[in-house]
Amino acid sequence: MTLLTSDDVLNVKFDSTRLREGYVQDEVDELLDEVTTTLRGLEERLGMGPGATTGSHQEAEILLTSQDVRNIRFKTSKFREGYEQPDVDAFLDTVIATMETMEARLNGSVYGADTSYGSAPGAYGNVGYTTGAGTVPGAGG
Repeated sequence: MTLLTSDDVLNVKFDSTRLREGYVQDEVDELLDEVTTTLRGLEERLGMGPGATTGSHQEAEILLTSQDVRNIRFKTSKFREGYEQPDVDAFLDTVIATMETMEARLNGSVYGADTSYGSAPGAYGNVGYTTGAGTVPGAGG
């Protein structure tokens, strides 16, 4: 499996929907910003990425875990432009696999033991995306 980089997440583009159900773009974009920051932090700690020579256990910013991403639920909308659900779901499955691999490398296989997660279209839909201190993404409505 080829791991995603923070730049891959930063530069991903999804097809848009019009007048049919799709994920609310602002919610997906917000999550992708947090995933990008998290992957940069993991890359820094693991000594990966452009110009990296050694790993660092300094306080690189890590906002999410693979489990947080797995638990994400986005609102959907038919009446404003959204992102194609199957495209976003497939990409998030790759994000989760990448994060699990990086977490396992960083933490000596503490993370990543459970790799069962839904890959069916709509796996991330129906509940609003939430984030912030003291909240777990997808835990609320």
